[in-house]
Amino acid sequence: MDAALSRQKSSQHKKRRLDGEKEAHLIALACSSPPEGHARWTIRLLADKMVELELVESISPETVRQTLKKNDLKLWLNKSWVIPPEANAAEIEFSVLGRQCLDCRIPDKETLLQEVAAFQQRRNQDSGPVNWRFTAEDARIKLERLYPLI
Repeated sequence: MDAALSRQKSSQHKKRRLDGEKEAHLIALACSSPPEGHARWTIRLLADKMVELELVESISPETVRQTLKKNDLKLWLNKSWVIPPEANAAEIEFSVLGRQCLDCRIPDKETLLQEVAAFQQRRNQDSGPVNWRFTAEDARIKLERLYPLI
């Protein structure tokens, strides 16, 4: 009983794989467009890309997962909140086009042109305002370690 109560803490501390700068690179990478041929980032893809960019010598997918979890980022959710209010309106429209019109396989160029034309006509008729649910101030609160106060 005394041995269990008087046991010393382990002196082995794991060295952090990612410092603040590398963690910021990982988050920026996760919020960027995935590589060609991939619909979205996976944890393994992010780990491989960090090594490819020579940001780290090696990194496990588990470290990537823990870093994303710590920053409350989920790769499987829609990332539209990442676009800041100052973003180009064309980027927003392309994002909406991709999610609402081009989210299925399109067999040929003619069908693509018809789909995009119909989408464009519908969007121009509706022309609703953008509803910003996640502001830059919210991002600074949520990710305060990464975003300095301006």
